[in-house]
Amino acid sequence: MGKRLIGSVGLKPGTDTGFDLDEKGQIHGYSDTQFALPVGDDNQVLTSLASEASGLKWANSAGNVNLTFIAEVNLGSNNAVIEKNSGLDDYECVVVDFVLREASGDTFVPVITWYEDGAEITSGYGFSETIDGGAIASTNNASAISADGNTTANNNCAGRVVIYPHTDSANILSCSYTILAGSTTSAPNAFATVWGQHNGGSDRISGIKFEQTGGGTPTFSTESHLEIWGIKEI
Repeated sequence: MGKRLIGSVGLKPGTDTGFDLDEKGQIHGYSDTQFALPVGDDNQVLTSLASEASGLKWANSAGNVNLTFIAEVNLGSNNAVIEKNSGLDDYECVVVDFVLREASGDTFVPVITWYEDGAEITSGYGFSETIDGGAIASTNNASAISADGNTTANNNCAGRVVIYPHTDSANILSCSYTILAGSTTSAPNAFATVWGQHNGGSDRISGIKFEQTGGGTPTFSTESHLEIWGIKEI
């Protein structure tokens, strides 16, 4: 009885019609003839698809179709600003996880702005903010979006910003964060949320900026950092 071998030896009894693969990642396949299937892109998986001539297709993993890790931002030294000022243009939704820790200054007053087409937008923001469920601020035409909550005697906050960029109407931001006490062993002081928008932007958001704007010489410490993710389709 003939044997069926996988690889470059004949796949049918009594024949020797196989061939050698000659590129990294190739695998043998068969439809009505033998062929070499090229390797897919990074992190893709091989799936069956009847509409393909080969019956196979490289595709994104079903668990991570749209979510893309964009960047982690760390401070090399204390700075009044921590930002990612470019590279966010291609996403329908941008998610930023942040930790902000005060290094110096009389008060801890972080604010958020963003970049459109590489230029920082420094006016025209509207936002509403609450702390522990109670409204504390509602401001029109601001120079930045406040993210300070009730920061008396506080010098840390951590949370998540979600931005929904648009080119023909308002760019919208939703931010939830926890205001932390000075001691790492103390209970958090409060939970805050802020909703913001900027009307009339003609370009997609290309970057985000957090700035420490308190009194004295305010800076963020090197423990502050950002992790940024993007979603291309919603």
